[in-house]
Amino acid sequence: AVRNSGGNVIKIVRESAGSGFGVVAAYWDGRDDTGSVIEGIYDFVVTLSDTAGNMDEAGLGGIVVDITPPAVEITAPLEGGVFENIVEIHGIIGDPNFKSYKVGCSKNYAPLTGEDGRPLSGNISSIVLSETNIPADNLLGTWHTVMSSVGKYYIVVMAEDKAGNFALKTVP
Repeated sequence: AVRNSGGNVIKIVRESAGSGFGVVAAYWDGRDDTGSVIEGIYDFVVTLSDTAGNMDEAGLGGIVVDITPPAVEITAPLEGGVFENIVEIHGIIGDPNFKSYKVGCSKNYAPLTGEDGRPLSGNISSIVLSETNIPADNLLGTWHTVMSSVGKYYIVVMAEDKAGNFALKTVP
């Protein structure tokens, strides 16, 4: 069974009767008995019983269901700025299950996505930084423009959480 943080059973995963020893596999798709996916922390509990009526319970706790993408905001530079030499890219990334982020810059960037809806980083000409920690000072990366040709560029920030949810923000 799967229990929510209140201890209530939200899904019976498998009921079986049998005899002897063996390995039993169980799978849970993150949905409750109504078919809804509700974010939260769940416990996966296995209850065993024998023919004499003895019962025991074991559980795996802390299963996180997360369907919300990270929050991403670029706070500097602002749209339309003109820059030389070094550009500090500031922003805010928030997600309780944060995994990583990338900061990039691209001339003629178009936010292309693949069939799965994930952003294609291949159309970003330069990855400035790829990081697995959110900086406390909100400095997401530094772009050294000396090697870049003159023109309009887009700054791109992509963030992903441990559940595979992602967010993409751009500043032209």
